[in-house]
Amino acid sequence: MKYIKFYIVVLGCCLMNLSWSQETLYKDSVAMDELYLNDGSIFRGKILKYRTNNTIKVELWNGAIAKFSGKQISKIIQTTAPRSLVASNKEKSQPTFKKDGFYTTLYAGGLSGSTPWSSEYILGATFNGAYGYQFKGKYSVSLGTGIDYYYINQREMVLPIFLETRYLIKSQASLRPFFSLSGGYGFGIKDETWRMIKAEGGWIVHPAFGVQFGNAKSYNWTLDAGVRLQRATFTFDSTPSWQNADSESFEHRMNFRRLAIRLGMMF
Repeated sequence: MKYIKFYIVVLGCCLMNLSWSQETLYKDSVAMDELYLNDGSIFRGKILKYRTNNTIKVELWNGAIAKFSGKQISKIIQTTAPRSLVASNKEKSQPTFKKDGFYTTLYAGGLSGSTPWSSEYILGATFNGAYGYQFKGKYSVSLGTGIDYYYINQREMVLPIFLETRYLIKSQASLRPFFSLSGGYGFGIKDETWRMIKAEGGWIVHPAFGVQFGNAKSYNWTLDAGVRLQRATFTFDSTPSWQNADSESFEHRMNFRRLAIRLGMMF
């Protein structure tokens, strides 16, 4: 009789432990759908929506969103996965750069175009920096400056002061496309080593389209392409140095239209 009571107590403890383990497993797990495709691929996630055109929208366990047609899927099985693993994968897949707040962007790139008098191909350079604020995860405004070399051989340089606005089209993807528009004033820089006697600037406009990428906590990268429009006038002394005569000068009245490709670092 004693042994029977002992076995009953042990059996009860085992059942209680099994019930507790199942409850703990349930709390520490999340329901998940496994989609088996006809090509042998397997995707795990949570089905969000069945569409009328027979497509399925799924949130994968790394946080990405995918769509599949009914013809691609051979079967769907419901299963579970550790909650900690799903959360860890989602955290790794999401951009970790701060969504809102102040930031700094440093740009370096090329300005390609041609001279209006000979159609000669010219490659210039741009080095800019901007300090701004991003809000609502998509919109940002920044104030920037730097130096632009439009014609390096003749030292035609401009110091721009510009206001830049940016809109992130997709703020949660690995590659986050954006559109930006800059505008301001560029001050001409006089370089007397090339007998430049005067430099005047003008208005600057720069629309661009690009992508922001990287998941670093402290910095991200940007790559954009656009058109840089700049008005400037540079005056040179054309009198030969060996002649003792009244000075003569000529002007370059420029409406620069350059293809600008820039790499930037945000931090």
